[in-house]
Amino acid sequence: MERIGNRVSLILIFFVMSMAGWLWEVVLYLIDRGEWVNRGFLHGPWLPVYGAGSVMILVLLRGLKKKRAVEFVAIVFLCGVVEYSVSWGLELIYGKRWWDYSGWFLNLNGRICVEGLLAFGVGGMILVYGFVPILERMLRRIPQKLLVLLCLVLTLLFGVDLICSVPKPNAGRGITAAAKKETVREGGGIFKMGGNAYAGVIPGSDLSCGKYLAVVSHPQVAECVS
Repeated sequence: MERIGNRVSLILIFFVMSMAGWLWEVVLYLIDRGEWVNRGFLHGPWLPVYGAGSVMILVLLRGLKKKRAVEFVAIVFLCGVVEYSVSWGLELIYGKRWWDYSGWFLNLNGRICVEGLLAFGVGGMILVYGFVPILERMLRRIPQKLLVLLCLVLTLLFGVDLICSVPKPNAGRGITAAAKKETVREGGGIFKMGGNAYAGVIPGSDLSCGKYLAVVSHPQVAECVS
């Protein structure tokens, strides 16, 4: 791990983990719901919260390598802060949630939960003691100029995606979670839903924007998805 402080290495780790996180969530959703959905805020194949969390673990917690139990707890805490902050920030800006743990065991405002944090803790330890050493050995075999070029290309693509996604983020069915309670009106009928439903969709129904108007108790009116 001699080169872990190297900017090129950290940039590549950021992108590799961002893409790995994206693939992980897409595959999980595919297995669970049978649909291939881009689960990220951005339109490209990356979830930067995974990449940023990975880099922060490597940089901020590098002094804890000789105290693995302490490092595990620190990883759990750090990931919790990052995940909660990103969830809060996205909802503050866009009025939507890209994930919601409401109803999960020991969750905090639906933004983080103990099960997810423990998984991040295990994943962080694997990152530090398994993945990064292997990646470092691979990077030593690649010319530095080629690595720099790869970083520049990835950064450029990521920047373009970010510029396009900030004004119009990737959202909709299977991506953003709806408000906790919704009221949908059709003529005199009123239906309510709660839990971890996705924006504008009531499980088991064929509601669409052309037929119904979603009225929520949240200031942000739920998004309809046809």
